[in-house]
Amino acid sequence: MVDGGKALERLWTDRCTVIVRDAQADAQTNVTGFTERVLFQEEPCRLSFEKTAASGQEAAAGVTQGAKLFLDWRLEIPAGSKILVQRQGKTLAFARSGVPAVFSGHQEVPVALWQKWA
Repeated sequence: MVDGGKALERLWTDRCTVIVRDAQADAQTNVTGFTERVLFQEEPCRLSFEKTAASGQEAAAGVTQGAKLFLDWRLEIPAGSKILVQRQGKTLAFARSGVPAVFSGHQEVPVALWQKWA
């Protein structure tokens, strides 16, 4: 990894676990059920928050909060995954909300608060 990537990694004080959902058909009933599977866990990362002005024709302009997850570029987070981020003794739940920006030493994954499995 390039020196810039190593310097960036020193800022990754959070840890993330990515969970995906697998479909499994029951052979006897032909009913499809879903099970959660951990794709990877306890990976170093950095969660960054940003405020953005809400667009639209509301009477009063609001402010929304966006978040971005910085982590190793080699880790793939599929769309629809649940992302658990451990930060300062708390666990925050997110979902991938956009296409990751991949760089030579890291990737930046837009995330949104977790709602539910689709």
